[in-house]
Amino acid sequence: MNKILFLLFILISIFIIYYFTKTKSKTINILGNGRSLKDFDFNILDGETIGTCLAYRYWFKVNWFPDHYCCVDDIVIKSNIDDIKKLIVEERCKTFLLSKSIINHWKDIKKYPNIFYIQDYKNGINNPFYHLKEYCTGSSATLYAYLLGATDINLFGIDCNYVEFLPETERLKDNTLRITKTPLNNPNYFIDDYQREGDNYNIPNTKSVHYKSWELINKIIGNVVNITNYNKTDKLDKIFKRINEYKGFKF
Repeated sequence: MNKILFLLFILISIFIIYYFTKTKSKTINILGNGRSLKDFDFNILDGETIGTCLAYRYWFKVNWFPDHYCCVDDIVIKSNIDDIKKLIVEERCKTFLLSKSIINHWKDIKKYPNIFYIQDYKNGINNPFYHLKEYCTGSSATLYAYLLGATDINLFGIDCNYVEFLPETERLKDNTLRITKTPLNNPNYFIDDYQREGDNYNIPNTKSVHYKSWELINKIIGNVVNITNYNKTDKLDKIFKRINEYKGFKF
């Protein structure tokens, strides 16, 4: 009888551990927009998703939207305010992490309770964003995933191999860039018309901004969250573990 009770105790303990481990785990997928995601089917992703920047141009085409949206680039927000406003008003995503500069272009955004601002996070000394001194939208989305309770974070489309200046690009007086003609082939993104004629954007500054921000992400949450980079490029291999295939899709 004692052996039976002991075995029963062991089985119940295993079940409790398994149950609470499973219920507490949470996967969030960060969707960068690099060329490695060309022809990728977002419907196969397990877990929640955070989409970024101008990828909504594709989402509207295929009628698929991520759970959350992130864009912390002031120039991109200003240049595409009407589209980002549409995402919010039509409730295409559950929450939004944005730059507070959007208020300068759309005062009524204040009435939406599911909008969060990176500046508020960075001003909180107990917030992990306080330590993110260099950031891009992708790294910001990753830290946001941590705040949303992610235990496992998967990176997709974070290629970090930007062609800094396209033939269809002109530099403006304020040192930002503008697309003069919609590219027929954009090597930086998973869809060729990700950037369109008239779009303003910042110089990517891959090494000085993007790469450094990913190093900081690893320092801030790398020991408490499992981060996997799904990609074919090795640009972040010194920071995150990498897998070049997801459910049969080879990047």
